[in-house]
Amino acid sequence: MCLSVILLDMECYGCGMTRACQHLIHADVRAAYEFNPLAFIVLPVLAWLWGTGIWRTHRKFQLVRAS
Repeated sequence: MCLSVILLDMECYGCGMTRACQHLIHADVRAAYEFNPLAFIVLPVLAWLWGTGIWRTHRKFQLVRAS
């Protein structure tokens, strides 16, 4: 449960985000939009951040191995 729903009886901007991202990963666009339309922005940004983190870590290990 979301604390915002419990205390204020209102959904926050993050409500349904996990389920929406899961539906987007499985290409169920309609269900993702129904859970949370912001997932169309959040998921690509998270994927980009994750990818750049992996790339930077990979580059660090390459530099360590080369020296």
